[in-house]
Amino acid sequence: MKKYSLLFSIFLLVVSVMPGFSQSGTNCFNTQFNRNSTSYNAVNAYLLSYLTTMSTPDYLRFREPAPYPSENSNWVKYFQHRNDTFVRKFSQQVSYLFYNPSQQLQESLAGVQNKVIPNVITKSINKTESEPNVVVTAGGNVIFDFQYRCSPNAYDPEAIIISTPTTVYVVFRATDRVSCISENSPINSFGYNWGEWIGTDFKFLKRTWPKINGQVHRGFIESLNYENFADSVASRIKNRYGGAGKKVWIAGHSLGGAHAQLFALLLKLNWGITAQGVYVYESPHPGDADFVNQLNSELGGKSRIQRFEFSDDPIPTLPFQMPPFSFARAGERNYFADLNKMNRGEEQIPVWDDMRLACGLLNLGLSNTIKLEALYSCGGAFCYHHPTWVLKGLRNKLPSSAYSSLPPDIPLPAQGEGTCSAPQIQKGNLNNPLVNTMDDIENAVANFINAATNYTSNLLGTVPGVTDGASYKISCYGFSRNNTKKYLNWNATDKSQLQISTTGTVFKLTHKLAGGYYLTVGQTKMVADIKEPNLGGPDARSTPNVLMQKAGNYPFGAFGDEDTWYLIPIKQNAYVLYNFNTHCILTAGAECLSGGKCGVTNIPGQKPNRYQVWLLEKQ
Repeated sequence: MKKYSLLFSIFLLVVSVMPGFSQSGTNCFNTQFNRNSTSYNAVNAYLLSYLTTMSTPDYLRFREPAPYPSENSNWVKYFQHRNDTFVRKFSQQVSYLFYNPSQQLQESLAGVQNKVIPNVITKSINKTESEPNVVVTAGGNVIFDFQYRCSPNAYDPEAIIISTPTTVYVVFRATDRVSCISENSPINSFGYNWGEWIGTDFKFLKRTWPKINGQVHRGFIESLNYENFADSVASRIKNRYGGAGKKVWIAGHSLGGAHAQLFALLLKLNWGITAQGVYVYESPHPGDADFVNQLNSELGGKSRIQRFEFSDDPIPTLPFQMPPFSFARAGERNYFADLNKMNRGEEQIPVWDDMRLACGLLNLGLSNTIKLEALYSCGGAFCYHHPTWVLKGLRNKLPSSAYSSLPPDIPLPAQGEGTCSAPQIQKGNLNNPLVNTMDDIENAVANFINAATNYTSNLLGTVPGVTDGASYKISCYGFSRNNTKKYLNWNATDKSQLQISTTGTVFKLTHKLAGGYYLTVGQTKMVADIKEPNLGGPDARSTPNVLMQKAGNYPFGAFGDEDTWYLIPIKQNAYVLYNFNTHCILTAGAECLSGGKCGVTNIPGQKPNRYQVWLLEKQ
């Protein structure tokens, strides 16, 4: 009994130091990631975007318990300066994506003897003492290796190598604070925050480099090769982690995207390893047309290089494509016009692309209500350079059934964060007004249902955003994240139940003097089903059905409120539809996603979810 008691104690101790293995996304890089893909893959794009986002403390902070550390908090600065500590925090937050901690724990405990008990614990959290920037987990099967260099002159290249039994992932970090510069004095503070921008990104004159055709961006290539950084990363991939016999995937955001492209070519030319795929996010151009042609060719085709850009972010347009700069674009372009609309393979006209930087700089100094992008179509918004825009957009391209198999996304920037203005946030959210996390949405619905007081905001007055007497189609938000439109639909038969379909019926919304709205189609009204002969109330429902009935065809229509609906604003253009008579809300079911028609019900809503939120589309 003592032996089993000891094992159980060890089990609890190991669980306490391991990431929560019930988290969504557990082992997803083994079960969901397609390591053999040679072209665009939606799941791969999302997972690699997640890693690039998490590679900086600015966004890793969102995996801490709420309230999250702020962007300029000491928490962020600490992990920015302490690379050895950062890689331990990074591995702690993402290691569960590369293995199943509960399964690993079972394997570790199987047949355990007292003499090996100490190793059971350390296998999950072990780090190499001689190399504090290396963390070993999953019983040695997953290794996190953070390679970096730093110069007070602002070369600060950083890459995280993640080695698994079958695959090596290399994630290059974006432009960030210069870790080896102190911010204690005003001069040093400027270098700490802006040094890499000035010393690397803005050093855009071109130069040649051994074995590379054409010319490349001076700052990017010199930073990547500062103190043999690129060779150090490549050597570890090949000689330490067996990269020649594994699939190698390379990713990066912003400066990290430029480094990723240059590194992929050097890895092939100097070390004989061809990257399976290179996914870059909001990446500037690292070279001219000759470089681009060589990179596309050496990797086996441009489809292996996937570029992702969001809206009017000017950074992916730099340096300019027009002469005398003449930079070019490798791979295939994936462009998000907003969070739901992505165009694949469309390259913009260079002259218009090159204007985005000027427009972006001009837009910076304008107010939240006056923007050149809105007045004169002068697009350019540095707000869209936040990696969370692309991350959220990529998640929206996935079916909701995949969400539990993948890690959650990260909150979008708020108004006033960085350079983000209200018009820019609204434009980025254009086709997806509910862009916060699902928890935020569900909490908003839950707060309304539990408090049961918000309906008084439109008890007598009209609802903001709703035009009295206007016609609308009503779509369910629950399906919009899958880029699928599902609408309220009626088959025009009296007393028939409302359905969900891809077509939708046009409803007229008419405000009642006593409060709430009628939703009508011709002479029929949307009615919450009740039990005769009661006047209504929470106990009067015979079914949770929602019907369409002609005036006078339902009992006590002159007295009851079963045909009266309150539109409770949750977010912009998004509402909960609440029936005051039944004390219930309109809801659809996730099963409606499979296609065809599906019923709509009116339920109390003890379990709030996104299928209880409705979007109005004015006709």
